[in-house]
Amino acid sequence: MKRSLLVLAVAALVVWMGCSKKVEPPKEIQFFNCDTLDGVLTEGVAVVDTQNSAEGTGSLKIASAQPVTLPLFEIKMPGDGAKFTLRYKMKVKDYSGDAYGQLDFNYGSGGKQQPNNYPTAMGGTSDWQQREISYTVQRGQKVSSIVFSLILNGSGTVWVDDVHLIRAPLPE
Repeated sequence: MKRSLLVLAVAALVVWMGCSKKVEPPKEIQFFNCDTLDGVLTEGVAVVDTQNSAEGTGSLKIASAQPVTLPLFEIKMPGDGAKFTLRYKMKVKDYSGDAYGQLDFNYGSGGKQQPNNYPTAMGGTSDWQQREISYTVQRGQKVSSIVFSLILNGSGTVWVDDVHLIRAPLPE
């Protein structure tokens, strides 16, 4: 009797595991190495600096004399709900305000959302630090593009490198 119950329990577990939906792991959907201006939206402002890099081959350098918002990259991606995470490395020198990355989620319907990412701000002088912005787009919301911009609220020099956009499906 005990053996029959054990066999039945194991069989039920195997059937349940086979029927349950597996959640896909997070997947990198875009990478910008920042050692060229390929894909950079503000080519006249951002320049490639081969002397300063978080990963060794170059970075984008922006010298700012006044506050400005600089769109850097646009990722075109029709898509549905998911958690999006942007990881990037940033360095500042003699920066007199706050510098940080921002994501704009643009929807096919014309709407736009920006996650609150002020905690990633840097100022003064600092070596390379990894920064991260995450935002969850709900099911049924169709994202047409995501724009990564730098918000520069001051003056000084900012470098950006090693930009990764990661998409994680929402759990069922």
